[in-house]
Amino acid sequence: MASQTIRNPKLLLRCLVIGLLVNLASAQDLKVIPEPKNPKDATSCKDVSSAVACRQWAGTDLIGCRASPGYMALNCPKTCKMCHLRNAEARCGPLQNDNVAMHPGDLDRLFTNLTATPAQEIGEDGALTYSDSEYVWTGRNNRPYTIHKLSSSPWIVVIDNVLSGEESDQIIEIAHSVGFIASTTTGEVDVEGKINRKMDRDRTSSQAWCQGSCDTEPLINTLYDRIAEITTVPADNYEHLQMLKYEETEFYAVHHDLLGLDPVISACGPRILTFFIYLSDVEEGGETSFPELNMAVVPKKGRAVLWANVLDKDLETQDNLTKHEARPVIKGRKYGANSWIHLKNYREVNLWACSG
Repeated sequence: MASQTIRNPKLLLRCLVIGLLVNLASAQDLKVIPEPKNPKDATSCKDVSSAVACRQWAGTDLIGCRASPGYMALNCPKTCKMCHLRNAEARCGPLQNDNVAMHPGDLDRLFTNLTATPAQEIGEDGALTYSDSEYVWTGRNNRPYTIHKLSSSPWIVVIDNVLSGEESDQIIEIAHSVGFIASTTTGEVDVEGKINRKMDRDRTSSQAWCQGSCDTEPLINTLYDRIAEITTVPADNYEHLQMLKYEETEFYAVHHDLLGLDPVISACGPRILTFFIYLSDVEEGGETSFPELNMAVVPKKGRAVLWANVLDKDLETQDNLTKHEARPVIKGRKYGANSWIHLKNYREVNLWACSG
């Protein structure tokens, strides 16, 4: 587990980038950089980052440019001879593909499987009966999950025992080692494919993105494995884990998680599922509420909420009924983590800076 705390966001970003380039430079799967139509187009711009930093990151034979092509195209395009790839359409267009993780009907099959075995409960007469809202589902190594069905139209389920109490505490420690910064919301996409992330009065929490060395932590990968087992979608389709902290009075107003339909950065497809994990109990408040359905989930350490952001019959159409909010924490502190799951491979697209 990482032990050093980096609180300066710019320093953290630089450390993450350097670490990424060092790690990937020794790998065998360096990316092939598309050639420009006119050779002069490759160096017809200026670097955004300093010349010293760009030379350092690019490394011998520009190996760093091929290890992290998206970041380098946007920050060191002249050094990397990638000026022709600063435009998102030129850089991201070739990544478009039909390799989807789900097809129409698969969301229904997923949730139907999770709620196929009703839990048994003792009736008033002492006899065993089957629950109509609580289910049991067993994963690998006979790991049991208790599933609570909140809704089947749209699908929303609560899953207990995704993480143990100790595992939840360890992820909180990892988040603190990364360092929390103020949460932002998603804005417009520019011509380079970057999303304008901004501070918003509707979101007052703090966040820590699990990237770089954090993303290689054994526990983080164990969590990804469990999510993949539950959702049937491979971890390559997940965004990096977003770890969250809500102090008293902090909240996130009503919003929707759908992202990925912008024509410039749609190579990874939309967020078809949200898998939100509570890393702590909350003394009062902090519920995840679905106002369109008049439903709310109470935070519980190790518990997850899984819901569909799109329609089962059309995986690129938003399901408006899964708009939700994080209600204000009234007493205590709330820790959580978002795993956003895309229709297509996110990690490859993100490496090319084509995911926002």
